[in-house]
Amino acid sequence: SKNKMYRRDRSPVHTNEDRKRLDVVSAEMLRTWVEFHLVCYKEKKMSDGDKEITITIARTMNTDTARGSLESLQFLNQLPEIDRVNETQMPVIMKNGSLELLKPGYFPERRIYTFDDGLKLDDSMTLAQAREVIDELLRYFPFPNQRSKSALIAAGLTMFCATMLPKGAIRPGFIFTANSVSAGKTLGAKVCIIPVVGSAATRTFPRKEEAKKVLDIFAMQASSYIFFDNIRGKIAGEDIEQFISSPIVKGRILGESREFVVENVATVFMTGNQSTTSPDM
Repeated sequence: SKNKMYRRDRSPVHTNEDRKRLDVVSAEMLRTWVEFHLVCYKEKKMSDGDKEITITIARTMNTDTARGSLESLQFLNQLPEIDRVNETQMPVIMKNGSLELLKPGYFPERRIYTFDDGLKLDDSMTLAQAREVIDELLRYFPFPNQRSKSALIAAGLTMFCATMLPKGAIRPGFIFTANSVSAGKTLGAKVCIIPVVGSAATRTFPRKEEAKKVLDIFAMQASSYIFFDNIRGKIAGEDIEQFISSPIVKGRILGESREFVVENVATVFMTGNQSTTSPDM
C-alpha cells in the first residue's frame, strides 16, 4: 500500500508513511510515481539496411501528460476514496455490530487507511487496571475539580475512539486554560494526542486572514488533530468555530483554484493562559 494512490474528493492523494498523513499528488510527483507500476516509453523508427524497425525508448512521463491524467475522470474513478488516516490501530464498529481494532492498511468499508506503527495493545488489561494507569498518569496535574479531570480523559477518548463514531458525527474541541504559566496545559493536551498519534506538533493560533488556509491544509491532509498552543487573549474566530462544528469542510487546495469538499476528521486542541472564549466557542 506504500505506493498506492487514493482520492480525496477529486484530488489524488497518497499516504505519507514518514509524516503519517495524506499528501496531494502533483503533476511533477506523478511523473516518477507511475514508475512504481509501469514504464513509459516512446517509439522510434529506424532503418536497418532494407528494413525499417521500431525500437522503444524508456522515458519519464512529461508534465502535461501527468497533469491531464490527474484531471481525467477515467483515472480518478479508479482510485479508492479515503476519508481519514489512523496513525495507529484504532477501534471501529463493523457493519455486524462487532467492535474490532483496524489492521494496518486500507479499510474500504469506512475508507480509512491505518499506518503500521508496530504497537501491540494489551487486550488482556482490565477496566480497573486501565483506570489505575490513567489515574497514575494524571496524578500530579493541578485539576481544580473532578470535572476538569473528566474533560481531559474525554479528550483522550475522543482521539482514540474517533473511528467508532458514525459518519457525520461532530466531535467537541478542547481548550486547556490556567491562571499561570507552567500549569501543565500543553502537557495535558499532549497526554491526549501522543498515545494515539505518537507525537504532538504544536502551532500558533493563526491570524484571522490566514485561518481558513491553515484549516484547509489540515482538512485535505486528513489530520486527526490540530493543536493551537499558548493562545494569548480571547480565543475566537469564525473560521475556527465553524471548523469545529462542521462534519464537512469545503475549501481550496493551496496554490490552486480548485475547491474540495471532504469529511472533517480533525479534533481541535487549544491552550491559553487566563484566556477567555467567544460565546460560540
